[in-house]
Amino acid sequence: MSAGIRLGIAPEALSNALGITSGLGVLFLLGRFAADRLHATHPLVWLPLLTLALSRSFTAWSTSGLATQFFTLLVLAAQLRFVQERKDEAKHGAFLSSVLFAIATLTRPEAGLFMFIAGVFFLAQVSIGRARAKDLLVWVLPYVLIVGAHFLWRYSYYGDWLPNTFYAKVNGLWLEQAGHYFSIFQADYKLAYYLPLILLGVLRSREFTHIFFLTSALV
Repeated sequence: MSAGIRLGIAPEALSNALGITSGLGVLFLLGRFAADRLHATHPLVWLPLLTLALSRSFTAWSTSGLATQFFTLLVLAAQLRFVQERKDEAKHGAFLSSVLFAIATLTRPEAGLFMFIAGVFFLAQVSIGRARAKDLLVWVLPYVLIVGAHFLWRYSYYGDWLPNTFYAKVNGLWLEQAGHYFSIFQADYKLAYYLPLILLGVLRSREFTHIFFLTSALV
């Protein structure tokens, strides 16, 4: 946004353009993922794309002027890249997903949760001999360096480890507000209605990709 202002672009126009572009990026990645797993001409490839495009919340956050849709694009890109890296076992030391998770964490700090879930899955592969401990360390290192450097800079500049919004909005354990957030999320996305179908699919295939995305959604 600062660069746009320097170039004479109104921030409210640029933020909307970035949000819409990020929303289109999400649809593109999801469509490519579905096409790779099925076939480009398979009718089910369009189902997730239409579900999102017709979602009031998805389109609203694409034009909200906030970082929400950009954050969504980064997390999805990181997760899809992580799945690809773990499937390509011959390609040792792949860490692009770690970099994407780091950039997402700089955008919104809760991306660290998605990085943690991916790390648990990576560690599980190491424990069963499908990956090397060295690969896990190489994968984690970029995230630690990027996010760690930002944490140190923020503490040296502001004197606090977390963003000011954390101390302003989450001053302690607030279960009532947490329940309110979950109810809003369910009202907007109806995730609880889809979970039985998702669980049936996972129990039927028990594929790494299915279990990884289901775990991310539930956590």
